[in-house]
Amino acid sequence: MNLKLYAHNHIKDWDQFICFVDLIEAESRWNYKAKNGSHYGLGQMKSTWYKHLTPRQQIKAHLRYIDHRYDGKPCKAYKHWAKYGWH
Repeated sequence: MNLKLYAHNHIKDWDQFICFVDLIEAESRWNYKAKNGSHYGLGQMKSTWYKHLTPRQQIKAHLRYIDHRYDGKPCKAYKHWAKYGWH
């Protein structure tokens, strides 16, 4: 399954989905094996367990992180990333 389609199945709001796509594009270019220092995967999470997840598991874990930190709003996460370079 296409990863963007998989993400869209978990993010029903179109605007929030677009923010998620933009965020992942900026962080990893949709490369689930991406590495930047101590950050890994699609969402560039700072956890070694994250790099061992499948791409779908990385999407779900990243969405849980967004739920916890940004009230489930990928657009809030993207705005934070745009301002500070991290989220």
